Amino acid sequence: MLPVIQLSSGATEADIVNALGTLTGGGTVILPPGETIAISSGLNIDVARRDITLDLNGGTLQQAANVSVITGRAVHTPMEQVGLSQNAAGHTTVTYSSLPASVVPGTWLKVVADDILPGDRIDSGATRMGQALQVAAVNGDTVTLAGTLIDQSNYRTNVRATEYVSGELVVKNGEIVGNQSVANGAFPLVQLRGLIDPSVEDVSLRDGVGKGISVVDSANASVTDVTVKNMNNGAGSLGIAVHSLSSTGTTVAGLYAENVIHATDANAIGNAANSPSAVYYGGDIGLNVHDSVAYATRDFAWTWHSEVVNASYDNVLAMDSYGFLNARGIGNEITNSGGVNNQRGIILYEWGEGDAREITIDTVTLKETLYYSTAAINQPRDNRIIDSWFESYGYPTPLDPAYATTTGTTYIRIDPANENDVITGSTGSDLLLGGKGDDLISGNDGDDYIWGGAGTDTLFGGLGRDRFAFHDPSEAGDVIGDFQAGLTGDQIDLSVMRARLNWEAGDPIANGYLRWVQSGSDVLVQINADGTGSDFATLATLTGVNASSLSSANVITTTQGGPDNVIVGTPGNDLLNGDDSDNVIDGGAGNDRIYGLGGHDWLIGGDGDDSLYGGDGNDVLDGGAGADVLSGSSGYDTVIYTTATEAVIADLIDHTNNAGGAAGDRFSSIENLTGSAFDDVLRGSSFHNVLEGGAGNDQLLGMAGNDTIRGGDGNDFIDGGAGNDILTGGAGADNFFFASLAEAGDTIIDFAADDVIALSGAGFGVADLEDIEFLIDGTPTGQAPALLYNATTGWLTWDADGAGSGRPVALAMLDHAPELTLNDFLIT
Repeated sequence: MLPVIQLSSGATEADIVNALGTLTGGGTVILPPGETIAISSGLNIDVARRDITLDLNGGTLQQAANVSVITGRAVHTPMEQVGLSQNAAGHTTVTYSSLPASVVPGTWLKVVADDILPGDRIDSGATRMGQALQVAAVNGDTVTLAGTLIDQSNYRTNVRATEYVSGELVVKNGEIVGNQSVANGAFPLVQLRGLIDPSVEDVSLRDGVGKGISVVDSANASVTDVTVKNMNNGAGSLGIAVHSLSSTGTTVAGLYAENVIHATDANAIGNAANSPSAVYYGGDIGLNVHDSVAYATRDFAWTWHSEVVNASYDNVLAMDSYGFLNARGIGNEITNSGGVNNQRGIILYEWGEGDAREITIDTVTLKETLYYSTAAINQPRDNRIIDSWFESYGYPTPLDPAYATTTGTTYIRIDPANENDVITGSTGSDLLLGGKGDDLISGNDGDDYIWGGAGTDTLFGGLGRDRFAFHDPSEAGDVIGDFQAGLTGDQIDLSVMRARLNWEAGDPIANGYLRWVQSGSDVLVQINADGTGSDFATLATLTGVNASSLSSANVITTTQGGPDNVIVGTPGNDLLNGDDSDNVIDGGAGNDRIYGLGGHDWLIGGDGDDSLYGGDGNDVLDGGAGADVLSGSSGYDTVIYTTATEAVIADLIDHTNNAGGAAGDRFSSIENLTGSAFDDVLRGSSFHNVLEGGAGNDQLLGMAGNDTIRGGDGNDFIDGGAGNDILTGGAGADNFFFASLAEAGDTIIDFAADDVIALSGAGFGVADLEDIEFLIDGTPTGQAPALLYNATTGWLTWDADGAGSGRPVALAMLDHAPELTLNDFLIT
């Protein structure tokens, strides 16, 4: 097993570099949870002969200079002359004069030639032939590749091959923030160069210049559940969320992109003949983007350049953008996708010398497009538009058949006076988009994606597991007439809202963003946009639904959709295993052992003494009744007691203190706790914990670390402990307690009438409030201890000796600077 290095709190860029340097044979570096680390020189990670995982652990890497924050690199061997042929199965064979000993089955080769790529736009230089493929078999000096070179007959001049010498790089679980004041766009926030199977997963990137993630000369790169926002254009580098260049098989899944020029793009750049480097040989082949959403892009949201071959978009959306798709290249396709309120639809653009060929547009829905739904530039040929629906205010006419054949497709000019739609799905899985107006949408059979958009909409999913999507709080007011609850029931899709509003990862119910409220025979789906306080608004009404039947399984917070697998055990003692995807596993009755393995899993023990192991990913563990073993393993994991039938005492430091609904439970690698509907006691650890009290009069103790604590309903006692904590009382009369100045530096989000700030008399050296001078925007005059409150900024400062020589200490910052008097304090 490869070694794991856990960095301590306060780690720096140098500590990360040193840790990576010690892992000469590969391994994992885990950053301190929830912390921000400035990156001035750039993390250059060489994975030529090792596998490296960099786990950001819920923290942030902050670009501090004009450098890439992370660059993953490997190497190529020197190029050698080879001959090409094909075997009887049509696979490419490569013959060397003397086969290098390092070339074995499983090796990745890049085969190149100086001939010009078909469809290339020859501007800054010709793009020359090149493609990466894996070795399937070796026979003497000849290797057979696992596939066939595209346009192999065009490899005629100076044909050479080189090996990729690359391990795997994984970057996951955190945030990377650019610095628009120092960056010029020359350096993407993340670069993956010359790698095999690299992965970026569960990472948010924002506020940079140029590209968010750049994949260059790599094979099978994976970008999964990534958010990229606010990327400005730089000098010679566009603000693209994810860019693939001269790579093979790049996959982007679950991307959310906003305020970028393109959500994804792919292309190649020219290079000179007989170049000693293989990096810029070849177009970009097989880019696969699916289950992704773009908002407010400054150019076409989705695009291929002329050097792109066999790329695909499936289940992608673009909203409120300059355009939907710029379709160039050869043999590309877009399926089961759509957009609303874009200025332009799809353009077939012969940008190169004979590209925009053999492109398929299948089952695409574009609504409320301002100008054209489809258009063509120059002479695109041999393209197809199939079974699509196009609405526009401007030009509702099909393309000339010379540019594309159109079958089963409807073009409509929108009547601005009548934007209330009646939309009915098919017996399959449909993409049903409302938009403006008060719409009536019925999914019928199949697993449908239903988005009402603006207005007060009436929605029916019909049969199947349907997703009812809400992209913004302003879409509130919809009624869902047939929502099916339960583990395999319908889902409220808040993935776009989570990305747009910067919600924390994990369970939105536990994190205070979502709640179910019973209202007669219906359920109100209510959201709190920032997860603080008690300011919930009703997003939708689920008619005829019982709130007790709803759970996190009925919510989606990633654009890829809900869990890939739902596994339900028997009444007996089960052994249940997930996989590397996102799983929901319910053991039911019995003493079960449940392993989530990879992905973000939700594990439910049910009755009995269960053992739950989350594995990789940010997991939610619900042990249920019984004495359970709850182990998160890696990731940022949460134990919840929302189904407990009595109050719980849950202690992340000493499990022997666990009692009530948590009696007998034991924790391992758990960062967060969510309480019950009763009067709970939740105690954190030295990590950065999230403690969520829920209903009831709870005691929430953060202990060490920079914690996030939310009381929820009820009169809660909140003690952040050491560290800079974020405290939210929620509804009720809450007590924010400070034992001493060692607990200073907290932020109180929602201090309100009936709340108090309690100070330990022993810790602060006072016996009564009369011993304290309280001043608003003033300066102490005597030697008595003083509380100084800045009514503009909300900062509350403790000065132990008033006008004496002692230095005041910032005790807490009260968000929104509420009114304070001495009566808002308590000495205990």
